[in-house]
Amino acid sequence: MDKRFVKTKILFVLPIQSPYLTERLKKLASYSDIEIVLLLESAELANRPGWRPQPIPGVVVEVWQSLILSNHRMYPDLGYEIKGMRSVPWRLPLALWRHRPSVVVVCNATQLLFSLPLKPFLGYKIYLTVEDTPHSIRNKSTIVKFFKTFVYRQADLFLAYSEMATEFLSKIVAQNRVRRTSWSVDLKWFKPDQKIKDDFKEKLGVSDQVIFLFAGALIPGKGVMPLLRGWAKLTSAERNKSILLVAGTGSQELEAKAYVELHSMKEINFLGHLSYSDMRAAFIGCDIFVLPTLQDLFSLVVLEAMACGCPVLTTPYNGASELIEKGETGWLFDVANEESICDALRQAIKHRNELVYMEEKARERVSEMDNDIVMRKLAEILQESVK
Repeated sequence: MDKRFVKTKILFVLPIQSPYLTERLKKLASYSDIEIVLLLESAELANRPGWRPQPIPGVVVEVWQSLILSNHRMYPDLGYEIKGMRSVPWRLPLALWRHRPSVVVVCNATQLLFSLPLKPFLGYKIYLTVEDTPHSIRNKSTIVKFFKTFVYRQADLFLAYSEMATEFLSKIVAQNRVRRTSWSVDLKWFKPDQKIKDDFKEKLGVSDQVIFLFAGALIPGKGVMPLLRGWAKLTSAERNKSILLVAGTGSQELEAKAYVELHSMKEINFLGHLSYSDMRAAFIGCDIFVLPTLQDLFSLVVLEAMACGCPVLTTPYNGASELIEKGETGWLFDVANEESICDALRQAIKHRNELVYMEEKARERVSEMDNDIVMRKLAEILQESVK
């Protein structure tokens, strides 16, 4: 058979299927010379409510249940803990034997480790998607760092999802094995819309106040309490010119609401969990998106907000901070410093007349991060090994 007509079989291994992944793989599957298998380690996870396997046109979706363990990590330098899940994909070798892909795309060291035994026999290449940042590994022990580096180096190619990930990889592997890619969204869905913006403000009863929006889990790692403490340092005049919307739920919800009530901050409204559609309307309707995260490999909500024309306030601990240009697309602040948080909020209020300009710059900054563009480039990278 003519090699030009042989499809490249790509097997993606992921802990769970997210709505973002579904849209991205739908685009990737549209290329006729690629065959895609999505292998999920779990049908659902407790920390990802609503994320379940969904059919994707042109993609074989399978759930090979892994062993799911709780995983708690301490970050004493910033005083927080991340409670999450870690999966052990013990059935992965069976899936690889069954599907015999040309390329296996894994997203962590454990998946990579379980992909290695059959590699010499089946001849596939292993591509590792990397979101690690210098911040995400700063509190890991020397032994853990050594082991992770050793395992990472077994991959054939690395897909770096941020500049911080590229920086991390530059210290452990040759740069000719690294390819820069990125997260992406549907820019035809996430886009400015004046009617939605006007309706959103009318529903809130807002006329000329600056609308700040926080969206995320109300947990220590997302920095909601430091944000509220920074907000409390604004003057009464500044708070009268602003409102803060808090979208999300989590372990700190009651603490956050009690703090707001204690300090009589009536300009702060808790929205609870928002649907995907309502979240988009909130991005379009607000003036500034705030994410005071203490650690995020790459916050996709930052990309979604900017696509909707919303400038962003976030921290250097966020891989998406590379999208922020001071006074152009937003501001960065130190979440460990309440004065720094307050100053960033104050800058946004002070420059409210420039927000229209910043909205345009925010949208412009992410104009190349559309699903169509990013997945076309990824398709080219994935086929490198079979050319």
